[in-house]
Amino acid sequence: MCFPTILFSNSRELEKGYSRLGYMKEIFRKFLLYWMPATLWAWVIFYLSSIPSLESGLPGTWDAVLRKGAHVFVYAVLTWLIFRALGSGHAVQYKKAIVWAMFFALFYACSDEFHQHFVPGRHGRARDVAVDAIGIAVVGIFIARKPRVR
Repeated sequence: MCFPTILFSNSRELEKGYSRLGYMKEIFRKFLLYWMPATLWAWVIFYLSSIPSLESGLPGTWDAVLRKGAHVFVYAVLTWLIFRALGSGHAVQYKKAIVWAMFFALFYACSDEFHQHFVPGRHGRARDVAVDAIGIAVVGIFIARKPRVR
C-alpha cells in the first residue's frame, strides 16, 4: 500500500481521475487545510509549556482560575482541530473521529505534563491533565450532540 493510499484510504480521489501530480497536490492541500492548524496549535501548547513561569500577576485565586481556564481552552481547541482533520479527507466514521480526536488530545495532554517535568520552574501534574480532560470532554460532547452536516 503506497503512502497516498494510506492518506486517502477509500481512494475516491483516484477514482475522480486525478493525475499523480494532481493527486499529490490534493494531499498537500488537505494537509495544509486540516492537519497544519492542529499541528501548529500543538506547537503553541508546547511552546507555552516551555516557558518557566506563566503567572498572570493577578491575585492568587484569579491567577489559578485564569491558568486552569487556559488549560481547558487550549485542549478544547486542539480536540476540535484534530476532529476536523480526521473528519475531512479520511474515511473515518463520525463517532470514531470523535473518539480518536479525544484520545489524541488526552495523549498530548499527558505528554505535555511529562515535558513540563524537564522545564525549570514548571511541574507536571495529573491534576492539570484532569483539567485538560474537561476541555477535551466538553468539545467531544458538543461534537457528538451537534447535528451532522453531510
